[in-house]
Amino acid sequence: SCVMEAQTSGDPVRKMHFKMLESSYSGNAAELLALKLATDHIKPGSGSHITIHTDSGYVTLGLYQHKKWQAAGWENAKGKPVQHVKIWQSIAAQLKGNTYEAINEQGKKNSWRSLLKFEMKRKLLEPDNVNE
Repeated sequence: SCVMEAQTSGDPVRKMHFKMLESSYSGNAAELLALKLATDHIKPGSGSHITIHTDSGYVTLGLYQHKKWQAAGWENAKGKPVQHVKIWQSIAAQLKGNTYEAINEQGKKNSWRSLLKFEMKRKLLEPDNVNE
């Protein structure tokens, strides 16, 4: 799941995405796919400033390292291929021409994660999702 919020001339616009993944996805891959869902709404080269809130150390580190990985042919500092490279390449393409920062909210109260948990529970209880 992810939340994307953009400041407009009026009220902020917030979009939430929830996607069920197969259990074969690792935690890192699932967290990265949530970031990709959010960055798919960013216009490359728009000069926007994007703040990414996450509780994933993997995502936070990758956001600060992906330009180095890209310059090194998508290899990490140990010379090994970056995991989930196609997803990272897509995210990098969406972020290009924008500024961004990643805020790791692991363990913080009242974080975006709290909002997502609340909204996921609400979504799962919608009549279309409840088996009778």
